[in-house]
Amino acid sequence: MTVAAHTDDGVPGAAFRDALGAFATGVTVVTTTWEQESHGMTVSAFTSLSLEPPLVIVCLASRSRGCHLIARSGVFAVNVLAAGQANLSARFANRDRPRGSDAFSGVETAPGATGCPVLRGAAAHVDCAVQELHAGGDHTIVIGSVLAAGLRPQAAPLLYHRSSYRRLGRPEAAGPTYQDRVARLSEVTPPVGGRRPTSGAA
Repeated sequence: MTVAAHTDDGVPGAAFRDALGAFATGVTVVTTTWEQESHGMTVSAFTSLSLEPPLVIVCLASRSRGCHLIARSGVFAVNVLAAGQANLSARFANRDRPRGSDAFSGVETAPGATGCPVLRGAAAHVDCAVQELHAGGDHTIVIGSVLAAGLRPQAAPLLYHRSSYRRLGRPEAAGPTYQDRVARLSEVTPPVGGRRPTSGAA
């Protein structure tokens, strides 16, 4: 294992990014609408927070236009990209993309429950109202209350790992459960004080 040098200020940024790159994530496009302007941005820092009530978290660069617009509008939608939508991830990650609604030119969308654009073909989406905003280093942690959700059950997700887009491979076979292991152990362990009868014994 490669161990990165560290200083009193912590691990160097490049080493930190490389280490986190080993963690495979899904890819989302977070959208919002404010005063007739729609905005979308690629976000991998997305996770669920609570089931009751349904809450999610997205982490956005504090200086980004998307973060500014979400703070003003109070609503956002998280579109979980499907395999085959890497082009949308690259599009909404491009800092030179057109601003406003022009960024969605040629992209099929439908308004979600909050009016935020929902991308057609996405594996899933959640439509949210901002519940809380918290500062976290150079990012803002946005907690969203989920108002609506949609799912395409047969859609495989787009994945991102070590700076490359990936797709799901074959599911790994699940290992035996604790109950399975206990059952197997009881089959091969002779009872205390006696011998297990051999095959064919009366």
